[in-house]
Amino acid sequence: MEVTELMRSELIKSRIRELFRILGRKRPAVDKEALREIYKLEGIVGLTREIKKVLGLECRIKLGVAERGMKENINATIFYSRSLPLFGTTAFKKTEVLMVIRGEYLRTAPFESVARTVAHELCHIVLASICPPMDQDEVSVDLAVIMLGFSEISVTGHSFIATDPVGGSKKMYHRLGYLRGEEIQMAIELIEKA
Repeated sequence: MEVTELMRSELIKSRIRELFRILGRKRPAVDKEALREIYKLEGIVGLTREIKKVLGLECRIKLGVAERGMKENINATIFYSRSLPLFGTTAFKKTEVLMVIRGEYLRTAPFESVARTVAHELCHIVLASICPPMDQDEVSVDLAVIMLGFSEISVTGHSFIATDPVGGSKKMYHRLGYLRGEEIQMAIELIEKA
C-alpha cells in the first residue's frame, strides 16, 4: 500500500501528539553557535557531551568512529539494551551505551548535519528510557529531536552536498533522517502552535 501525503501528514501529527503526552512540552532552542564553537574546539567528543547535557542524559556514552564496516547510507548508530532503566533513575545513570559514527561522514558533513545526527542518536536513548518502543520509530525520534530543542539544526542539517573525498570533483547529495524538508517545517509549525 502506497503511503499518501495525507497519510504521512496524519502519521506525523499523531506522533507529535504522543510525544507531547510523553515529553510534556517543547524545550527551548539550543544555542547553535555555542555548539558550533564547542565542535570547532573539541570535535565530536565535545559536541556529544554538550548534546547529552542538553537532553539531560546522565547515562554513560562511549563514542566510536568507524573507518570501515558501516553501510554506506548509515552515518551513525547507537547500541543499547532494549530494556533500559527509567530515565533519571540511579540505574539509568549507571547505564552505558555506545554510539558509533562513520569517520568519512565526520570529515565531510557540515556541523549542522553532524549535530543533528548526534541529537537523533541520543534521542533514541531518551525515548527508550521513557516510552519504549517509540525509540524504534525513526519518525518519532526525528520529531523528538525537534521538540527537545534542535528544530533549527533539524532544518539546516537535514541535507548537505559533499565533495567526493577520493576524487575531489564528484558532488554527493546526502539527505539525513526520516523526515523530508517540508515535513520538518510542518512539524515545527505544529509543535510551535501546540
